[in-house]
Amino acid sequence: MNNEWVIAIIFFVIGLIPTYYFYRKSLRIKEPIYSIGSRNVISDYSSKYKNLTVSYKNEKVENFTVSRVLFFNHGAMTLDRNDIATRNQLRIIAKSGNILDATVLQVNNPSSDFKVSLDRANGSIIVEFDYLNQDHGAVIEVIHTGLASKDIELVGDIKQVKSLKRLLPMSLGIVPTSRWRRLVNIAGTLSMALILGIYLVSFFQEWISATAFGPQHLFLIVGSLLFSWMSWHAIVTRDYLNLKPALPRGLERFFEKD
Repeated sequence: MNNEWVIAIIFFVIGLIPTYYFYRKSLRIKEPIYSIGSRNVISDYSSKYKNLTVSYKNEKVENFTVSRVLFFNHGAMTLDRNDIATRNQLRIIAKSGNILDATVLQVNNPSSDFKVSLDRANGSIIVEFDYLNQDHGAVIEVIHTGLASKDIELVGDIKQVKSLKRLLPMSLGIVPTSRWRRLVNIAGTLSMALILGIYLVSFFQEWISATAFGPQHLFLIVGSLLFSWMSWHAIVTRDYLNLKPALPRGLERFFEKD
């Protein structure tokens, strides 16, 4: 094996150190994600039909909107009941209008004991579960008097989570990433890192052999490390060959239109 290959492999291995560190670090994160899609059924009917009255469970309503709230754990670290046992409860609130009702439409792990309850006193929906492993969650149907998805919101504190991440429905991949595809992603990014390392060393071969260690060598090292970090980012966020967080299997009713 000539010196070019030896140097390339050395830089490639050096680049894998931060890649492996950040990848292992990512395995311990909690990442709850939610999204809301809405369908307005009735809006401002009284201005058009003065003799018409619409009510839901004996409560008169002017607007009637059905929203579906998707909530799942995107991180690899399990969320459990203790994580949501805070004074600021995990709940769905109305930013405009009132919440009338809520039901759990679908769960992809019945053992999670996912459930919701209407808190009439505070006009919110309390969200509870026993535990959520990665890609486990539920689809909740919320009936409210707002007009759109922006009129309701999921709020509350979860331990070791800075903030709840809300995504637009269009930001969710419809087809989940398979294990095979993840292996292709990893193999592809690592292969590109190796190829780039070899190319960089070849490009600077004369400088490496003819000069003492200097800025050009430092550039080679930094370039290899930077590309390895990009590879780590692609693996962890699944942005390579898959640009969107995937909708977990078993929660397809979020996109269904009844």
